[in-house]
Amino acid sequence: MARIRIISLAAALLLLGACAGGRQEPLPVRPFPEVQFPAMLPQEEAADYALDHFWEAYLDPSVRYLCDSTHIGGVDERSVATQLATYLSVLENLPVDRSAARMDAFFGQLERYQAADTASNVFGWMADAVDHYLFDPNSEIRSEELYRPFVEKLAVSPFAKESMRARYAYAAMVCGTHRIGTPASDFRFFDARGREHTLYGERAPLTILLFVNPGCHACEETVEAFGSERILSLSAAGKLRIISIYIDDDLDDWRAKAAAMPAHWLNGYDPDGLIRSDQLYFVRAIPSVYLLDANKNILMKDAVPAQVAAYVENTEL
Repeated sequence: MARIRIISLAAALLLLGACAGGRQEPLPVRPFPEVQFPAMLPQEEAADYALDHFWEAYLDPSVRYLCDSTHIGGVDERSVATQLATYLSVLENLPVDRSAARMDAFFGQLERYQAADTASNVFGWMADAVDHYLFDPNSEIRSEELYRPFVEKLAVSPFAKESMRARYAYAAMVCGTHRIGTPASDFRFFDARGREHTLYGERAPLTILLFVNPGCHACEETVEAFGSERILSLSAAGKLRIISIYIDDDLDDWRAKAAAMPAHWLNGYDPDGLIRSDQLYFVRAIPSVYLLDANKNILMKDAVPAQVAAYVENTEL
């Protein structure tokens, strides 16, 4: 279940089959269309305008374009993948309400485009690609908060694959659980000495909660991500608590490897199997990292370790 680094964003996307038959005339290809800005647009409004109109020309249903195994709506697949990744990366840094509104609008544009050209491969390709970027636990731009408004509509869309509806419904449920800004679920755990703890019993202005398997390669990389002098200093001062929880059931193996975990972390295991059974948290891959505030409200969910480390290192505590 270890995470892997994405070498090529486009390479991991599934290719869809060629368009449905019936067309005899050659269909055109095109470069990805750039946003056209009004001549008198104030500079401070340019970024919002670009996001609001990012897909407008590409998803214009009035013209038909080539769709095959290498062209998505007439544009080379790699170009579309790059544009989509860029768009999602920008939205990820916006306030939740603004990013959610744009994902809603994006989905509406996709449905209208598909309704106008049912032979198009754009909707199906985008459904797979957005799922890959935002929900695949190995993606470096994954974001359940950003995926939620998209997948909730995808689960009930008449254009979604019938075979994928159950998966989309599950993803929507996962994305709606433990949302950013809501309280993390409390649970008890035991450390290597057999002492009992609870998540809420560990007090600090910030808490990094990790679900890990000591010894896995990705877990070792996570240890390194949280090894800066700033993080060590905050931990020593009691301003940051790092809690790692083993959720599998081979406790002998965990005890043998737990000693190698950082001494300033609180390392424990889930004795009740609640986390492993998805009764509290939906841990889709190991490691899984949460950042919590002083009241154990979720600041980051299943986040990239480097992003969590950067947030902690740049926060005044």
